[in-house]
Amino acid sequence: MKTRLTRFWIASSMVLLVALAVSGCQMPTPIAPTAPGPLPTYTPVVVIITATPEPASPTPTPTVVQPTLVPSPTPTSPPVPTPVGPTPPPLPTPVKPQQRPTASITSPPQNAQYNVNTPITVKFNAASEDGVSVSELYVGQTRVGRHEYDQYPSRLTDSLVWTPGTAGSYNLSVVVYDSQYTPSNSAKITVQVVRQVTVPQVRIDQPQGRVVIMQNQAIDIRGSATDVSGVRRVELWIDGQLITARESSPQQFTFRWSSDHIGDHDVWVRALSNSGGVADSNHVTIGIADDNPPDLKVRLTQNPVAFGTPVKWHIKAYDSKGVTRIRVLVEGNPIKTWDAPDPNVGQTSVDITPKWDPPAPGTYNINVEAWDTVGKYSISPLEILTVQ
Repeated sequence: MKTRLTRFWIASSMVLLVALAVSGCQMPTPIAPTAPGPLPTYTPVVVIITATPEPASPTPTPTVVQPTLVPSPTPTSPPVPTPVGPTPPPLPTPVKPQQRPTASITSPPQNAQYNVNTPITVKFNAASEDGVSVSELYVGQTRVGRHEYDQYPSRLTDSLVWTPGTAGSYNLSVVVYDSQYTPSNSAKITVQVVRQVTVPQVRIDQPQGRVVIMQNQAIDIRGSATDVSGVRRVELWIDGQLITARESSPQQFTFRWSSDHIGDHDVWVRALSNSGGVADSNHVTIGIADDNPPDLKVRLTQNPVAFGTPVKWHIKAYDSKGVTRIRVLVEGNPIKTWDAPDPNVGQTSVDITPKWDPPAPGTYNINVEAWDTVGKYSISPLEILTVQ
Protein backbone atom coordinates (compact mmCIF):
# COMPACT_ATOMS: atom_id res chain seq x y z
CA MET A 1 0.00 0.00 0.00
CA LYS A 2 2.87 2.32 0.93
CA THR A 3 4.52 1.74 -2.40
CA ARG A 4 1.35 2.57 -4.25
CA LEU A 5 0.98 5.88 -2.37
CA THR A 6 4.57 6.80 -3.16
CA ARG A 7 4.03 6.21 -6.82
CA PHE A 8 0.79 8.22 -6.66
CA TRP A 9 2.44 11.29 -5.19
CA ILE A 10 5.26 11.16 -7.72
CA ALA A 11 2.79 10.98 -10.56
CA SER A 12 0.75 13.87 -9.13
CA SER A 13 3.81 16.05 -8.84
CA MET A 14 4.75 15.41 -12.41
CA VAL A 15 1.22 16.33 -13.61
CA LEU A 16 1.36 19.59 -11.66
CA LEU A 17 4.68 20.54 -13.13
CA VAL A 18 3.44 19.85 -16.62
CA ALA A 19 0.35 21.98 -16.00
CA LEU A 20 2.41 24.90 -14.82
CA ALA A 21 4.63 24.66 -17.80
CA VAL A 22 1.69 24.59 -20.17
CA SER A 23 -0.01 27.62 -18.51
CA GLY A 24 3.11 29.71 -18.86
CA CYS A 25 3.43 30.30 -15.13
CA GLN A 26 6.79 31.55 -14.08
CA MET A 27 8.50 31.62 -10.85
CA PRO A 28 8.00 35.00 -9.09
CA THR A 29 10.78 37.55 -9.41
CA PRO A 30 12.21 38.52 -6.04
CA ILE A 31 11.33 42.13 -5.00
CA ALA A 32 13.44 44.25 -2.82
CA PRO A 33 11.92 44.85 0.57
CA THR A 34 10.07 48.10 1.08
CA ALA A 35 8.28 49.70 3.92
CA PRO A 36 5.66 47.59 5.41
CA GLY A 37 2.36 47.84 3.69
CA PRO A 38 -0.69 45.78 3.38
CA LEU A 39 -0.15 42.13 2.70
CA PRO A 40 -0.75 40.97 -0.87
CA THR A 41 -3.88 39.09 -1.73
CA TYR A 42 -3.47 35.67 -3.47
CA THR A 43 -6.16 33.87 -5.38
CA PRO A 44 -6.14 30.19 -4.46
CA VAL A 45 -5.83 27.65 -7.20
CA VAL A 46 -7.48 24.34 -6.68
CA VAL A 47 -5.95 21.38 -8.44
CA ILE A 48 -7.97 18.26 -8.50
CA ILE A 49 -5.91 15.13 -8.92
CA THR A 50 -7.75 11.93 -9.58
CA ALA A 51 -5.84 8.82 -8.65
CA THR A 52 -6.25 5.79 -10.75
CA PRO A 53 -6.01 2.62 -8.76
CA GLU A 54 -3.08 0.37 -9.73
CA PRO A 55 -4.13 -2.85 -11.30
CA ALA A 56 -3.78 -5.99 -9.32
CA SER A 57 -1.06 -7.32 -11.58
CA PRO A 58 1.27 -4.52 -12.28
CA THR A 59 2.47 -4.30 -15.79
CA PRO A 60 6.18 -3.51 -15.89
CA THR A 61 6.93 -0.22 -17.49
CA PRO A 62 9.10 -0.89 -20.52
CA THR A 63 12.54 0.66 -20.50
CA VAL A 64 12.88 2.98 -23.41
CA VAL A 65 16.41 2.90 -24.84
CA GLN A 66 17.24 6.06 -26.63
CA PRO A 67 19.19 5.32 -29.87
CA THR A 68 22.74 6.58 -30.08
CA LEU A 69 23.15 9.08 -32.85
CA VAL A 70 25.97 8.14 -35.24
CA PRO A 71 27.29 10.88 -37.44
CA SER A 72 26.84 10.32 -41.13
CA PRO A 73 30.12 9.47 -42.87
CA THR A 74 31.73 12.24 -44.82
CA PRO A 75 31.63 11.31 -48.47
CA THR A 76 35.12 10.92 -50.03
CA SER A 77 36.19 10.65 -53.64
CA PRO A 78 37.15 7.19 -54.78
CA PRO A 79 40.95 6.76 -55.11
CA VAL A 80 42.37 7.23 -58.57
CA PRO A 81 43.87 3.90 -59.61
CA THR A 82 47.61 3.99 -60.34
CA PRO A 83 48.47 2.40 -63.69
CA VAL A 84 50.16 -0.91 -63.03
CA GLY A 85 52.48 -2.42 -65.66
CA PRO A 86 54.36 -5.71 -65.61
CA THR A 87 56.65 -5.94 -62.62
CA PRO A 88 60.28 -5.88 -63.86
CA PRO A 89 62.41 -8.76 -62.70
CA PRO A 90 64.81 -7.92 -59.90
CA LEU A 91 68.32 -6.94 -61.03
CA PRO A 92 70.78 -9.74 -60.45
CA THR A 93 73.37 -9.14 -57.78
CA PRO A 94 76.78 -8.81 -59.49
CA VAL A 95 78.95 -11.81 -58.77
CA LYS A 96 82.72 -11.43 -59.10
CA PRO A 97 84.03 -14.20 -61.35
CA GLN A 98 86.47 -16.52 -59.70
CA GLN A 99 89.98 -16.01 -61.02
CA ARG A 100 92.11 -19.08 -61.54
CA PRO A 101 95.61 -19.01 -60.11
CA THR A 102 98.42 -18.61 -62.64
CA ALA A 103 101.74 -20.42 -63.06
CA SER A 104 104.68 -19.90 -65.43
CA ILE A 105 107.93 -21.86 -65.78
CA THR A 106 111.08 -19.72 -65.88
CA SER A 107 113.70 -22.50 -66.08
CA PRO A 108 114.81 -24.69 -67.81
CA PRO A 109 114.29 -23.41 -71.38
CA GLN A 110 112.27 -25.33 -73.93
CA ASN A 111 114.03 -28.49 -75.23
CA ALA A 112 116.90 -28.21 -72.77
CA GLN A 113 119.13 -31.31 -72.76
CA TYR A 114 120.08 -33.28 -69.64
CA ASN A 115 122.01 -36.44 -68.95
CA VAL A 116 120.36 -39.50 -67.43
CA ASN A 117 120.33 -39.43 -63.60
CA THR A 118 120.99 -35.68 -63.55
CA PRO A 119 118.49 -33.72 -61.36
CA ILE A 120 116.32 -31.27 -63.30
CA THR A 121 115.28 -28.20 -61.29
CA VAL A 122 112.05 -26.65 -62.59
CA LYS A 123 111.71 -23.02 -61.45
CA PHE A 124 108.34 -21.27 -61.66
CA ASN A 125 106.31 -18.22 -60.62
CA ALA A 126 102.77 -18.51 -59.21
CA ALA A 127 100.05 -16.01 -58.23
CA SER A 128 96.47 -16.10 -56.93
CA GLU A 129 94.06 -13.52 -55.46
CA ASP A 130 92.90 -16.17 -52.97
CA GLY A 131 96.44 -17.24 -52.09
CA VAL A 132 98.50 -20.18 -53.36
CA SER A 133 98.13 -23.33 -51.30
CA VAL A 134 99.82 -26.10 -53.32
CA SER A 135 102.19 -26.53 -56.27
CA GLU A 136 102.74 -29.78 -58.16
CA LEU A 137 105.21 -30.98 -60.81
CA TYR A 138 104.07 -33.55 -63.39
CA VAL A 139 105.97 -35.66 -65.92
CA GLY A 140 103.29 -36.46 -68.44
CA GLN A 141 100.31 -37.45 -66.25
CA THR A 142 102.44 -38.58 -63.29
CA ARG A 143 102.98 -36.29 -60.31
CA VAL A 144 106.65 -36.28 -59.30
CA GLY A 145 106.82 -33.30 -56.91
CA ARG A 146 104.61 -31.29 -54.53
CA HIS A 147 104.94 -28.29 -52.18
CA GLU A 148 102.35 -26.93 -49.72
CA TYR A 149 102.17 -23.31 -48.48
CA ASP A 150 100.54 -22.76 -45.08
CA GLN A 151 100.50 -18.95 -45.34
CA TYR A 152 98.67 -18.87 -48.72
CA PRO A 153 100.93 -16.27 -50.36
CA SER A 154 99.39 -14.28 -53.20
CA ARG A 155 102.65 -14.48 -55.19
CA LEU A 156 105.63 -16.80 -54.96
CA THR A 157 108.71 -18.10 -56.75
CA ASP A 158 109.63 -21.71 -56.10
CA SER A 159 111.18 -24.79 -57.68
CA LEU A 160 110.49 -28.52 -57.87
CA VAL A 161 113.09 -31.18 -58.76
CA TRP A 162 112.86 -34.37 -60.80
CA THR A 163 115.65 -36.83 -61.68
CA PRO A 164 115.14 -38.81 -64.93
CA GLY A 165 116.25 -42.43 -64.90
CA THR A 166 116.11 -43.14 -68.63
CA ALA A 167 116.79 -41.26 -71.84
CA GLY A 168 113.91 -39.78 -73.82
CA SER A 169 111.80 -36.70 -74.49
CA TYR A 170 109.68 -35.65 -71.49
CA ASN A 171 106.80 -33.17 -71.09
CA LEU A 172 107.02 -31.37 -67.74
CA SER A 173 104.16 -29.28 -66.32
CA VAL A 174 103.53 -27.24 -63.17
CA VAL A 175 100.03 -26.82 -61.66
CA VAL A 176 99.27 -24.59 -58.65
CA TYR A 177 96.11 -24.46 -56.50
CA ASP A 178 94.55 -21.57 -54.58
CA SER A 179 93.12 -21.66 -51.05
CA GLN A 180 89.82 -23.04 -52.45
CA TYR A 181 91.83 -25.75 -54.25
CA THR A 182 91.03 -24.29 -57.68
CA PRO A 183 93.75 -25.43 -60.11
CA SER A 184 95.64 -23.21 -62.51
CA ASN A 185 96.18 -23.99 -66.16
CA SER A 186 99.29 -26.11 -66.64
CA ALA A 187 102.59 -24.40 -67.42
CA LYS A 188 104.44 -26.78 -69.77
CA ILE A 189 107.91 -27.37 -71.25
CA THR A 190 109.68 -30.26 -72.98
CA VAL A 191 113.15 -31.51 -72.02
CA GLN A 192 115.43 -34.00 -73.71
CA VAL A 193 117.17 -36.60 -71.54
CA VAL A 194 120.14 -38.42 -73.03
CA ARG A 195 122.82 -40.72 -71.83
CA GLN A 196 125.89 -38.83 -70.66
CA VAL A 197 127.35 -37.09 -73.71
CA THR A 198 131.00 -37.73 -74.45
CA VAL A 199 132.93 -36.09 -77.27
CA PRO A 200 134.90 -38.46 -79.50
CA GLN A 201 138.53 -38.00 -80.47
CA VAL A 202 139.07 -37.96 -84.25
CA ARG A 203 142.02 -37.05 -86.47
CA ILE A 204 143.33 -37.37 -90.05
CA ASP A 205 146.77 -38.94 -90.15
CA GLN A 206 147.23 -38.92 -93.94
CA PRO A 207 147.55 -36.66 -95.81
CA GLN A 208 148.89 -33.76 -93.75
CA GLY A 209 148.81 -30.05 -94.58
CA ARG A 210 148.37 -29.65 -98.34
CA VAL A 211 148.88 -32.18 -101.08
CA VAL A 212 148.32 -31.96 -104.81
CA ILE A 213 147.01 -34.70 -107.04
CA MET A 214 146.08 -34.78 -110.68
CA GLN A 215 142.52 -34.71 -111.99
CA ASN A 216 140.69 -37.98 -111.28
CA GLN A 217 143.65 -39.31 -109.34
CA ALA A 218 142.51 -41.19 -106.18
CA ILE A 219 143.84 -40.36 -102.77
CA ASP A 220 143.34 -42.21 -99.47
CA ILE A 221 142.33 -40.23 -96.40
CA ARG A 222 143.28 -42.20 -93.28
CA GLY A 223 142.76 -41.54 -89.61
CA SER A 224 141.23 -42.74 -86.34
CA ALA A 225 138.20 -42.02 -84.13
CA THR A 226 137.65 -43.19 -80.55
CA ASP A 227 135.15 -42.59 -77.70
CA VAL A 228 134.45 -44.19 -74.31
CA SER A 229 130.83 -44.79 -75.34
CA GLY A 230 131.85 -46.04 -78.78
CA VAL A 231 131.89 -44.37 -82.21
CA ARG A 232 128.75 -45.09 -84.18
CA ARG A 233 129.53 -43.09 -87.33
CA VAL A 234 132.35 -41.29 -89.16
CA GLU A 235 131.73 -38.90 -92.06
CA LEU A 236 133.94 -37.46 -94.81
CA TRP A 237 133.32 -33.77 -95.45
CA ILE A 238 134.85 -31.83 -98.35
CA ASP A 239 134.25 -28.11 -98.92
CA GLY A 240 131.38 -28.17 -96.41
CA GLN A 241 129.55 -31.05 -98.14
CA LEU A 242 128.99 -34.55 -96.73
CA ILE A 243 130.62 -36.93 -99.23
CA THR A 244 130.29 -40.36 -97.60
CA ALA A 245 130.05 -42.05 -94.17
CA ARG A 246 130.77 -45.28 -92.30
CA GLU A 247 127.99 -46.49 -89.98
CA SER A 248 129.98 -49.08 -88.02
CA SER A 249 132.20 -48.43 -85.01
CA PRO A 250 135.63 -48.10 -86.60
CA GLN A 251 138.70 -47.29 -84.57
CA GLN A 252 140.58 -46.67 -87.82
CA PHE A 253 139.05 -45.38 -91.02
CA THR A 254 140.06 -44.92 -94.65
CA PHE A 255 138.19 -42.90 -97.25
CA ARG A 256 139.27 -42.99 -100.91
CA TRP A 257 138.43 -39.89 -102.92
CA SER A 258 139.09 -38.40 -106.35
CA SER A 259 137.81 -35.41 -108.31
CA ASP A 260 138.13 -33.67 -111.63
CA HIS A 261 137.44 -30.25 -110.10
CA ILE A 262 140.67 -28.30 -110.40
CA GLY A 263 141.69 -26.27 -107.36
CA ASP A 264 142.20 -26.64 -103.62
CA HIS A 265 139.67 -28.52 -101.49
CA ASP A 266 139.11 -28.34 -97.71
CA VAL A 267 138.85 -31.85 -96.22
CA TRP A 268 137.96 -33.09 -92.71
CA VAL A 269 136.31 -36.06 -90.96
CA ARG A 270 133.44 -35.85 -88.44
CA ALA A 271 132.85 -38.50 -85.77
CA LEU A 272 129.63 -39.17 -83.78
CA SER A 273 129.68 -41.08 -80.48
CA ASN A 274 127.03 -43.46 -79.18
CA SER A 275 126.19 -40.95 -76.43
CA GLY A 276 125.44 -38.21 -78.98
CA GLY A 277 128.75 -36.35 -78.94
CA VAL A 278 130.11 -34.84 -82.16
CA ALA A 279 133.66 -33.82 -83.06
CA ASP A 280 135.57 -32.78 -86.21
CA SER A 281 139.11 -33.74 -87.11
CA ASN A 282 141.97 -31.54 -88.23
CA HIS A 283 141.58 -30.02 -91.72
CA VAL A 284 143.81 -30.85 -94.70
CA THR A 285 143.97 -29.36 -98.21
CA ILE A 286 143.91 -31.50 -101.30
CA GLY A 287 144.66 -29.71 -104.55
CA ILE A 288 143.38 -31.11 -107.83
CA ALA A 289 145.68 -30.16 -110.67
CA ASP A 290 145.77 -30.47 -114.42
CA ASP A 291 148.88 -31.67 -116.23
CA ASN A 292 149.85 -28.24 -117.49
CA PRO A 293 152.93 -26.24 -116.49
CA PRO A 294 152.51 -22.91 -114.68
CA ASP A 295 150.76 -20.17 -116.62
CA LEU A 296 152.97 -17.04 -116.72
CA LYS A 297 152.09 -13.41 -117.52
CA VAL A 298 154.96 -10.87 -117.52
CA ARG A 299 154.78 -7.11 -118.15
CA LEU A 300 157.47 -4.43 -117.90
CA THR A 301 156.03 -1.32 -116.29
CA GLN A 302 158.21 0.92 -118.48
CA ASN A 303 160.24 0.31 -121.67
CA PRO A 304 162.48 2.07 -122.66
CA VAL A 305 163.70 3.39 -119.31
CA ALA A 306 166.21 6.10 -118.50
CA PHE A 307 169.49 4.99 -117.06
CA GLY A 308 169.41 5.24 -113.28
CA THR A 309 165.73 4.44 -113.10
CA PRO A 310 164.86 1.03 -111.56
CA VAL A 311 163.22 -1.46 -113.89
CA LYS A 312 159.94 -3.01 -112.59
CA TRP A 313 158.14 -6.15 -113.68
CA HIS A 314 154.54 -7.21 -112.93
CA ILE A 315 154.57 -11.02 -112.86
CA LYS A 316 151.56 -13.31 -112.42
CA ALA A 317 151.82 -17.10 -112.27
CA TYR A 318 149.09 -19.72 -111.83
CA ASP A 319 149.28 -23.49 -111.43
CA SER A 320 146.65 -25.82 -110.00
CA LYS A 321 149.40 -27.97 -108.55
CA GLY A 322 150.99 -24.99 -106.84
CA VAL A 323 153.77 -22.66 -108.01
CA THR A 324 157.00 -23.29 -106.09
CA ARG A 325 159.55 -20.93 -107.75
CA ILE A 326 159.74 -17.89 -110.08
CA ARG A 327 163.00 -16.46 -111.55
CA VAL A 328 163.76 -13.34 -113.60
CA LEU A 329 166.51 -13.82 -116.18
CA VAL A 330 168.56 -11.04 -117.80
CA GLU A 331 170.73 -12.31 -120.62
CA GLY A 332 170.03 -15.81 -119.28
CA ASN A 333 171.28 -15.05 -115.80
CA PRO A 334 168.94 -15.03 -112.79
CA ILE A 335 168.78 -11.63 -111.12
CA LYS A 336 165.64 -12.09 -108.97
CA THR A 337 164.16 -15.28 -107.44
CA TRP A 338 160.90 -15.91 -105.53
CA ASP A 339 160.34 -19.20 -103.62
CA ALA A 340 157.08 -20.43 -102.09
CA PRO A 341 157.02 -20.59 -98.27
CA ASP A 342 156.35 -24.36 -98.48
CA PRO A 343 157.95 -25.84 -101.60
CA ASN A 344 156.04 -29.10 -101.08
CA VAL A 345 152.73 -27.27 -101.37
CA GLY A 346 153.53 -24.17 -103.38
CA GLN A 347 150.93 -21.50 -104.15
CA THR A 348 148.19 -21.83 -106.66
CA SER A 349 148.50 -18.17 -107.67
CA VAL A 350 151.46 -15.78 -107.35
CA ASP A 351 151.54 -12.00 -108.03
CA ILE A 352 154.89 -10.20 -107.58
CA THR A 353 156.61 -6.91 -108.75
CA PRO A 354 160.41 -7.36 -108.62
CA LYS A 355 162.84 -4.47 -109.34
CA TRP A 356 166.28 -4.32 -111.04
CA ASP A 357 168.85 -1.55 -111.55
CA PRO A 358 170.56 -1.85 -114.98
CA PRO A 359 174.35 -1.47 -114.68
CA ALA A 360 174.66 0.63 -117.86
CA PRO A 361 172.70 1.95 -120.78
CA GLY A 362 171.99 -0.54 -123.55
CA THR A 363 169.62 -3.33 -124.52
CA TYR A 364 168.90 -6.40 -122.40
CA ASN A 365 167.13 -9.71 -123.14
CA ILE A 366 164.54 -10.45 -120.42
CA ASN A 367 162.81 -13.81 -119.57
CA VAL A 368 160.77 -15.12 -116.57
CA GLU A 369 160.51 -18.83 -115.65
CA ALA A 370 158.33 -20.76 -113.17
CA TRP A 371 158.03 -24.27 -111.65
CA ASP A 372 155.19 -26.15 -109.93
CA THR A 373 155.11 -28.86 -107.24
CA VAL A 374 155.43 -31.73 -109.70
CA GLY A 375 158.36 -30.15 -111.53
CA LYS A 376 156.44 -28.74 -114.47
CA TYR A 377 158.30 -25.78 -115.96
CA SER A 378 157.37 -22.78 -118.09
CA ILE A 379 159.24 -19.70 -119.41
CA SER A 380 157.87 -16.41 -120.72
CA PRO A 381 158.58 -15.13 -124.24
CA LEU A 382 161.77 -13.08 -124.71
CA GLU A 383 161.38 -9.34 -124.18
CA ILE A 384 164.04 -6.73 -125.01
CA LEU A 385 164.58 -3.92 -122.51
CA THR A 386 166.12 -0.63 -123.67
CA VAL A 387 168.00 1.47 -121.13
CA GLN A 388 168.79 4.99 -122.39
